[in-house]
Amino acid sequence: MRDSRARRGRWLRALCGAAGRPPLRRCSDDVVTAGLISSRVWFGPVLGSP
Repeated sequence: MRDSRARRGRWLRALCGAAGRPPLRRCSDDVVTAGLISSRVWFGPVLGSP
């Protein structure tokens, strides 16, 4: 599972870099959003989140 997370992180960084160098904050927001979504997939809905 840890290897899967590392691979996903590399893919997300590559995707952000391939998009014509968007602002760093936008890229990191996307990575955080993807992380939250993937945690819902693994652990189910997060209490208190929309």
